[in-house]
Amino acid sequence: MDAYIKCDHDKDIYEYAITIIMSNNKLYNEQESIYTHVIRKRMVDHIFNLVRNRLQKIDYLTITRWFYTQILLPPISKIDPIIPDNDIKNIGLTYELRKFGLSNNVIQDVENLMIQLCKSFDKNKFSYSKLKVEMTKSIYKFTFEDISFVLSQYYYNKLTNLYKKFTCDNEQKLNEIIFNMLCRYDTLNAPGYHAALPKAVFDILKIHLKVSHEIFASPLNCTLDSYNSAYYDTDKYFGSKGSFFSTYDDILKDGGSFEANPPFLEEHMAIFAIIAKQYLDKDIPLSFIIIMPEWIDTVAYYMFMESKYNVLSNKRLIFKRHEHYYQNANLNDIRKFKKPANNNTLVFFLQNELGSTKYHITDNFINNLSYEFKNRNNV
Repeated sequence: MDAYIKCDHDKDIYEYAITIIMSNNKLYNEQESIYTHVIRKRMVDHIFNLVRNRLQKIDYLTITRWFYTQILLPPISKIDPIIPDNDIKNIGLTYELRKFGLSNNVIQDVENLMIQLCKSFDKNKFSYSKLKVEMTKSIYKFTFEDISFVLSQYYYNKLTNLYKKFTCDNEQKLNEIIFNMLCRYDTLNAPGYHAALPKAVFDILKIHLKVSHEIFASPLNCTLDSYNSAYYDTDKYFGSKGSFFSTYDDILKDGGSFEANPPFLEEHMAIFAIIAKQYLDKDIPLSFIIIMPEWIDTVAYYMFMESKYNVLSNKRLIFKRHEHYYQNANLNDIRKFKKPANNNTLVFFLQNELGSTKYHITDNFINNLSYEFKNRNNV
């Protein structure tokens, strides 16, 4: 562990990641009504508004990160896909709020407020409202009470095809299932958290590295039929195997070639880095291509750079901001297909000996990958 720890914050993140791995997170698979999804979103919106009104200078992402990380910690009494039910201190929130110059007492008050509001959440409510679906100029609009989402014809067709392929349920439920999935992701939507590699890049990964599974994806941005995503209960209808943090042993135990583009969260990237190392140590052919922002002061960065399984001579590929492209990450404007990266991106290749033999990396592969990642016309 010591080689990856450069400061007290790194130690906190590493220990936090180990705690989450040891907590043995289970897949959330409760069947919920459309109204439950809506009232959960309203509760989260309420928490956001209260905290931001109290702390005028706090940004949206700081609160979003708290939800994304807090939910992974061991629950006390109930399980929910978004709203946590524990009062474990969130070191990530403390670290971020200190950047705003807040005192420890104020930080504790804010965290206590968020925890108490989460514990007050009651999803056992009912509504007689009905979902409305309208189509105008190849845009589908889903509306339930005061909540609306839009999808392009392309994405609606994609979800329909995935639903037919992986689900035997009555297709009359499709629109409600799509709404529930959109509501879930919109509840904690953040630009960059749902970005995906362009399809042209994935084509190269499939051909050259035989990549067959996406570790972090969603029904909207998945390219392969085999993928993990954050929410099993809403995403399973579209082929998702659920959260990687709940299923990683089943996913990795026999080896394979994997693509990983973790959410831009220190904790999530550290958890993945620790799990990847554990399985690269095993006697199975294993290969990872890992995409992350150029956060050179994080535990994950140190682990990838210093890993004995890092097979590149220069340790990583670097793609400059605005000079490479992602599949659209903004759920609020899913009609657009491409988006230039706002930050530098790093690409790592980790392979054990068996993986390097089976999924050999060549200069031609690297050149093709770099070209397509920078090619705005092939997104």
